[in-house]
Amino acid sequence: MHRSAAAQDGRLAPSEPPPQGPLDRIADQLNKAIDEVPLATLACFVAFDIGTVLVANSGLYLVGATPSAEFAVAYALSRVIKRFRLPIELMMAAPLARAVPALPRVRVIKLMMPGYERPATMPKVTLDRDALRNPGKTLKAMGALALAVVDKYGLAYNFASRFVGLGIVSGLYAMLAAGVDVQGWLEGIGTHY
Repeated sequence: MHRSAAAQDGRLAPSEPPPQGPLDRIADQLNKAIDEVPLATLACFVAFDIGTVLVANSGLYLVGATPSAEFAVAYALSRVIKRFRLPIELMMAAPLARAVPALPRVRVIKLMMPGYERPATMPKVTLDRDALRNPGKTLKAMGALALAVVDKYGLAYNFASRFVGLGIVSGLYAMLAAGVDVQGWLEGIGTHY
């Protein structure tokens, strides 16, 4: 097989695909599964989530810790404030995506929104007087931006979301254990449970 001069001196010719590592091949297989068998892939993702909860719970029992009622309340409260977590999750997803470039290649959003197509450019949201006059249009633009950003980070967003969720549950548990009035705090930010 004849190799081009660019390939011989270590550079790839434009027609040759870039080399792929094992994580890139796994990302390609996950994308293929999402496209070909979305329900089975979604079931695997759900099973993975449930499995991580079971492993974490088993780990607590192995070290002799018994989750208290405050822990259950902290978990329930974390679900109530989930909509406020997106900016934190995205801040965590960005460095994770840079550290493991195969993670953003997995198009997990296709499981949540079949038929979703990545926009050619990142949607823009302007917050000006017109936005105040037409809040529906602004909310729609913000939703499109959130979807595009979540799609941009792919599986890195999912992992970041799990870590942020764990941190928030732990923080809420610590606050409840310390006697902080979490109900008053939640009402202060406009969230009721």
